[in-house]
Amino acid sequence: MAAPIIRALSITRGIHEIRVVGTALGDDSGAVGAACLVLDQTAS
Repeated sequence: MAAPIIRALSITRGIHEIRVVGTALGDDSGAVGAACLVLDQTAS
């Protein structure tokens, strides 16, 4: 079953249920996120 926020924001909720079965993030997604946080703190 999908998270409440996904169910609330989906326009298809009246047609069928949304089921989230996994994610497809690359191996470096954590590193990219960390780099974004560092740059944001540095530039702010």
